[in-house]
Amino acid sequence: MPGNERYYSFGVGMVHFVSVSTDEDIDPSSTQWVWLDRTLAKINKQRDIWPWVVTFQHRPIYNSNKNHGNWSGANNYTYDAWDGELATYEGWPDDYEALLLKHKVDLVLTGHVHHYERTWPVRNRNDVTKSYENVTSPVHITCGHGGKGLYSIMWDTDDQSTYGTNRPEFTAARDNKNWGTVSWSSWTREQSDTPCLGWGRVRCLQRMLKLRKLLLRVGQRWWASVWD
Repeated sequence: MPGNERYYSFGVGMVHFVSVSTDEDIDPSSTQWVWLDRTLAKINKQRDIWPWVVTFQHRPIYNSNKNHGNWSGANNYTYDAWDGELATYEGWPDDYEALLLKHKVDLVLTGHVHHYERTWPVRNRNDVTKSYENVTSPVHITCGHGGKGLYSIMWDTDDQSTYGTNRPEFTAARDNKNWGTVSWSSWTREQSDTPCLGWGRVRCLQRMLKLRKLLLRVGQRWWASVWD
């Protein structure tokens, strides 16, 4: 970690995960951009070990739910308890997406928006490939449907859906009425000519890590009590 817990990376099996902070700058002059560029470059030199590269972050840059929209570095809502201006962060989404494309990131996992959405392979907003075969652009999944109130109705309305009448070209699937989880399985690129991503209802990575830490902590306390 570069002296913080906001962005970091680790490998698990055939996958290398990279955490990114959407609550700070990611333009080329920022610490985070320099770190991410170097980290992804280092991972790419070992794609024989980690054929899959996944970034995960709080806010999505590809999202069709109107209660939040696409993250652009500036919040589109206000807090009643906050009477000042919310911070604006540079580099979102363009400088960040440029790094995803440069380093051939496979998948982007996000939360924040309380619904489920999966994109087709997409770049530069409108360059969409409606197939998961021979993928050359990242796939983005918003898995914010884990239990909190879902965003099915637009704020300050009684019955207006958060999904507009025109579905974005980049959206492959979305659901704002059902809770769930997201799972991902893969073969190595050598095992199959067609990368296989098994899409389903799966656990969000950040919650899994928090649960693991909690279980370890409980286990350690139990073990200590046994020997006291």
